[in-house]
This record gives sequence, C-alpha cells and structure tokens, in this order.
Amino acid sequence: MMEGRPDWCLSRQRAWGVPIPIFYCIKTEKPLADYDVMMKVADVMEKEGGIEAFFKYSSDHFIGDAWKKSEMAQKDSNFGSAGFRQGKDIFDVWFDSGICHAAVQKRRTGMDFPADIYLEGSDQHRGWFNTSLVSSIATNGKAPFKALITHGFVMDSQGFKMSKSKGNVVDPNDVASKSGAEIIRLWSAYEDYGGDMKCGPQELERVTETYRKIRNTMKYM
Repeated sequence: MMEGRPDWCLSRQRAWGVPIPIFYCIKTEKPLADYDVMMKVADVMEKEGGIEAFFKYSSDHFIGDAWKKSEMAQKDSNFGSAGFRQGKDIFDVWFDSGICHAAVQKRRTGMDFPADIYLEGSDQHRGWFNTSLVSSIATNGKAPFKALITHGFVMDSQGFKMSKSKGNVVDPNDVASKSGAEIIRLWSAYEDYGGDMKCGPQELERVTETYRKIRNTMKYM
C-alpha cells in the first residue's frame, strides 16, 4: 500500500473546498504562513460553523499585526505594506478525509484512537487508507487504525461498473419486491466481499435456485 503510492500534493487550485489559511502580500505576492493566524482562522471557522467564515472577513481581521513579526517582513520592507489577500488554494480532498483521526476520532466521545477498524472499498488503498496512515504517522507516530477491512464493488454480470446511463443498475428494492428480501441477503452472504462482486439476472437466478433448495430441504426435514 505504501510502496506503490503516488506523490501526494496537499493543495489544489479549485474554487471550492476547505481553504488553506495562507495570505499573500498584495505588493510582493509573497506568502504569509503564520501559525497564530492559522489558529485564528480555524477558531473563527469552527465558531461560525463553516468555511464561509474565511471569506466573510477581510484579511486584516485574521492577520492583525502578526505579519510584522514574520521572517519575510524582516527581510523585505515592502512585505505587507499594501495589505494582504486570502489564498485561493484548497486542501486536497484526501487530506480532508485523511485527518479524520484528528478531527473525529480524537474529538468525539466514544471514539478510540487508534480505531479498531477502518472499513472501505479497495480503491482506498491509494486514498483514505493511505492518507490516514501517512498523516497519522507524521503527527502521532502511529497508525490511526488497528486493522483494515477492504471490500470490493458490485458490478454487472459482464463485470462492468453499474451506471444509470448504461442502464445496468440492479435495484435491491426491485429484487426484493419480485423475489423477496431473502434473495438479497443470500446473495450478500454467498459472495466474497473481498473482491468485486457480480450482480445481475443470471447471478440472482442462481441464488434463487439455491434458496429454493435450502428452503425445500429445511421443509422436508
């Protein structure tokens, strides 16, 4: 999982998402990355319930005189002379989900760190599983989970991803209304969740035949 991971960029240049609390000098375009300023941004966003608070106030509201003691201000007299603007980069979405060990596990009553289990699909070996592991080891020195459970995905009979546009989606409610909910339960128990699972008319018909054999055997007994 770690040996084959790609390089990870923590920022994205998008108009939506969690903003990175870095401000840029209007005159020099140099960044102000100050811990105290970042903590104030975090406090305001938490108090006011969302990321919009970052854009609600002017840069001066967060920065105050903090820029004057920055290393950049000591080197360049022009730094901060014309004020600052908010940065527009956002955190990568994998960073958002990857730090749930700090934002959720350590802050909510009844949750443990490390968690007993992280459960997700096989694509998360390069996603959530991976970024959670990297960020937790970097900040805590250990993994945020004791074990991982990886499941596959439900595909159609030909092994293709289900899509409404393709019309190859199997609706569990339709199957349950036609054949009964036990068919869905038996199909779920029958398949190996560790890999991708096929689900279509052929697979459900086989499960239905198996269900009849089980039911008739129990009825005879």
